[in-house]
Amino acid sequence: MVNEAGVLALGVYRIFLLLFLYGSAFGQNNTLKFDHLTVANGLSQGSVYAILQDSRGFMWFGTRFGLNRYDGNEFKHFNHDPKNPQSLPGYRVLALLEDHHSALWAATGTGGLARYERDTETFTNFRHDSTDPGSLSNDLTTCLYEDSNQTLWVGTKQGLNHLDRDKLKFDSYFHIDGDSTSLSDSHISALSELSPGILLIGLNNGSLATLDLQSGKITNIQTGVFRPSRTGFRPITCITRDQQNDFVWLSRFGYGLVKYNLKNGILNRYKQPTSSYNSAGANFLYSITQDQQGKLWLGSVGGLSVFDPETEQLSFNEFNDQNPGSLNDHIVLSSFNDKQGLIWAGSESKGINIYKPNQIRIELFRHEADNASSPSANNIYSIAEDEGGDIWFTTIPGGTNRFNPSTRTFRYYQTDDSKPNWSMNYALQVMIEKSGLVWIGTAAAGLSQIDPVSGERLKLYYNYVLDPYCISGSTINAIYETRDSTIWVGTQNNGLNRYDRKTEHFTRFQNDPENPSSIGGDRIYATLEDHAGVLWIGSAEGGLSRFHAETESFSSFKHTVDDENCIGSNCVLALHEDGQNNLWIGTSGGGLNKLDSDRQTFSTLDLGFDNLDIIIDCILEDDHGYLWLSTNKGVIKADPEQGFLNRYTLIDGLQGNEFYYSSGLKDSQGYMYFGGPNGFNRFHPDSLSNNPHIPPVVITKFKINYADVPIGKMKDGRTILTRSISETKNITVGYQDKIITLTYAALDFSDPRRNRYAYKLDNFDEDWIQVGSNYSVSYTSLEPGDYRFHVKASNNDGLWNEAGIALDITVLPPFWETRWFRLLVSVTLMLMIMLYIQLRFKRLEREKSKLQKLVKERTKELKIEIAERQKVETEKMELKIDHMKRELVCKSMLATENQDKVNGLIRQLKEIQKLDNNEMRKRFNGIVRFSKNLFKAGHDWDEFEKWFTKVHTDFFEKILSEHPELSQRELRVCALIRINLMTKDISNLMKVEPKTIEIYRHRIRHKLGLASDENLNHYLVRY
Repeated sequence: MVNEAGVLALGVYRIFLLLFLYGSAFGQNNTLKFDHLTVANGLSQGSVYAILQDSRGFMWFGTRFGLNRYDGNEFKHFNHDPKNPQSLPGYRVLALLEDHHSALWAATGTGGLARYERDTETFTNFRHDSTDPGSLSNDLTTCLYEDSNQTLWVGTKQGLNHLDRDKLKFDSYFHIDGDSTSLSDSHISALSELSPGILLIGLNNGSLATLDLQSGKITNIQTGVFRPSRTGFRPITCITRDQQNDFVWLSRFGYGLVKYNLKNGILNRYKQPTSSYNSAGANFLYSITQDQQGKLWLGSVGGLSVFDPETEQLSFNEFNDQNPGSLNDHIVLSSFNDKQGLIWAGSESKGINIYKPNQIRIELFRHEADNASSPSANNIYSIAEDEGGDIWFTTIPGGTNRFNPSTRTFRYYQTDDSKPNWSMNYALQVMIEKSGLVWIGTAAAGLSQIDPVSGERLKLYYNYVLDPYCISGSTINAIYETRDSTIWVGTQNNGLNRYDRKTEHFTRFQNDPENPSSIGGDRIYATLEDHAGVLWIGSAEGGLSRFHAETESFSSFKHTVDDENCIGSNCVLALHEDGQNNLWIGTSGGGLNKLDSDRQTFSTLDLGFDNLDIIIDCILEDDHGYLWLSTNKGVIKADPEQGFLNRYTLIDGLQGNEFYYSSGLKDSQGYMYFGGPNGFNRFHPDSLSNNPHIPPVVITKFKINYADVPIGKMKDGRTILTRSISETKNITVGYQDKIITLTYAALDFSDPRRNRYAYKLDNFDEDWIQVGSNYSVSYTSLEPGDYRFHVKASNNDGLWNEAGIALDITVLPPFWETRWFRLLVSVTLMLMIMLYIQLRFKRLEREKSKLQKLVKERTKELKIEIAERQKVETEKMELKIDHMKRELVCKSMLATENQDKVNGLIRQLKEIQKLDNNEMRKRFNGIVRFSKNLFKAGHDWDEFEKWFTKVHTDFFEKILSEHPELSQRELRVCALIRINLMTKDISNLMKVEPKTIEIYRHRIRHKLGLASDENLNHYLVRY
């Protein structure tokens, strides 16, 4: 932590050091990588004076503008509000401390001392009161300390105070002129305990004092390094007791680091020479933090330094605007080592820097200018191991590199780039054959064979258009040697080649769309010989191909949309056969596929990503059977049966989250290498220890209808939270609270973005809901009832806090659905019903006899009246029906008579043919008169149909609805049969022979579906 004296001194020394910075030549020595939290991430202000992790796991930061609590996801701000006496008493927070009661204390620059009340998220404040001798001696508080007797000490600008917790009163120690037993200076700048019972006090004048906690005796130390300053700008800025030894580490501003043992008086001073900026800055310390390994982290004007007490070596970490992983500011005011071993460093203006020592788990090799012990270029394309254990890499444009893991040195194999067609500097592939010769495939200069000792090129194989026996292409994507020493070479767009050592000829295998037995594709990415000696080839567009040596043909496995058991993609980048003889296929857009040992069935392993989004560049297998995959999502560790286990990304030290295909190797020592566009990584799988920290889980926010719920009364007068949601075990909400939102956090800061969460609401969710890194959940319109919300979380390496945390939630029903309201309504209704029944009963009893008499009389009258009416109506209906029947028969008879006339006319016409002219003229005149009458008879059927319908309503509609196949003439026959006319009469009306009517009868019976024993007349009566 930084104190007020340090802040004042900063103004003087900043000018000096900035002048020194720009006037001196100095070298950066940023060996550590830092993450950053700034105002852009939610920090209230960039000047961080104090850092603390409390017993619950929250991180706290004191800034120039208030106090900040951090949960890994979000910051919560506590600021000074002049109108609120329970707010933070001052803006600047210079020191923080959590005591043995887990109470959090904050020392402010102008407002005195504050104690944070966790339940209410408010502050109890202690300020100076000139009328109260038991109050704080001054409102400018500088430092805090709790001694071995659990006494709280508060340093101020005007004296040292200790708190009587029972009386909440302070006793104070001051400088008294002329009294050598008092403090030499009242301005307290730092506090610690030298040994149990001896309080060590750092003063603003640069001297020290001790206070015997039992006797109250003060002893001033004012010699040597601790001689009081005449100017007053050389304060003791920080004191830290060594965790394992009986001495303290402290600093006097400008004097560097000091180790001090009061018992034997031994003092060691580690002041750095001022020949360089970082050395000069390391002497102006603001904070000293000792980590779990005993190393000291020193925050200073020059940055953050690390001092090793055993070797007495100091390393520097400074701001470098060219390196985003460096410190983000020149000046570090505060430092802190948390429970996980992370180092937090607060800067003077840019926020917080975080060093995560356990996160850089993977070694990274990158090209460094003028450093021969680094790769010649950062683009690493292919990796191979020779018999001596050296590792070979191909790079662009740095040629081929040979790395000795023991000496950690590199040797380069390069050629003259002035002849680009023959250059080996653009190297894509490297393969070391059994004889030790090295094959190098280039991006455009063909295939070379070199001597591994001299680096001399022995042979060059290049594509010549006119030579059918040369290699098919000059861009080499794959080189592979099978167990029979055959060399196979895959090209960029020109298929696969087999090299004949005797003739030095190449046999080409290229895709022929017309030949299904040709290789699947011409852009070759991977080749592999399995345990049975079968050669497998992966291509960019042709899926997976199998080579049949006896016929020199291929069978290919390609993706089919409607086949769930086929290969996942036609772009195959990587092949690997595991210890169980399963063939693993890495694809682009199809995930990681497995072809079982029988080479019959494909399956896809779950890697936690959508298969369309992931690219598998290389597949390695460790000694335990786990798969390690370089992908476009980083390096993934997977169980061959269960799938995803862990993922490693940039924060773990990877060269990047994307790699190159075939750029992977497991060496003879079990180390794994993966290459990509930013160098290569090296690690041993057994050395990658996972984060063992089980993260505490807390609920950090509670919202109703998207609005934060305050502690105490809400705007509508209700009180839902009586204490902080983080301290609450149960809440009760109303039916009107339609949307409730809970925010939670896993207090593990190794990589909060990779913390994972799962939640479940009892009586609502059937099972745990995995939500990845999402740290909030909303429920809408919960039914009234009791619920329990559970949330659990994992750290960045998938270690879960299975216990998690729970919150009981009660949703109250509306008052009209409550038991008491329903009971009240029920009782009221029952009383009203009983009263009504009584009143009605009495009234009914009075009217009962009267009604019974009236009912009997009226019933008798009604029976007589109804009987008479029914009789009259029946008679009328019978008369009407009888009349209509007679009309219908008359009409039928008239039609029959008219038909007889027609028949007579026909007979007369036949006789006319036999007469002479005079007689014929007379007969024709008679026929004319007869025809006039006959014309009138032509309307008889329409008249008949009209009368028939009045008698037999809906006859035609009903019979047609059931038998639509009946013709109009058949319908007329049906109508005539319905009124019981004989066949002869019907034939006259229809103007056909009686035999024809019989035919109609037969057709009608058939269409009606009548059996031979059924009567047609009886059947038609139903309509």
